[in-house]
Amino acid sequence: MNIVSGKISPDEAREREATDDTSIYRNVNLTGPAPEKPEDDLDDGSMSGLLSKAEGEE
Repeated sequence: MNIVSGKISPDEAREREATDDTSIYRNVNLTGPAPEKPEDDLDDGSMSGLLSKAEGEE
């Protein structure tokens, strides 16, 4: 939600996860840029976009 709202960048979120002792990603090497978001017109980051995508896969 923080990334979608523009509060933090994907890189900031990755750094926070990598340095958080309680994160499940604490032992994963998250250095480097975050991957690009896939270009999918149904994936707008919302729950309705996710549901639409899931319905199309049935």
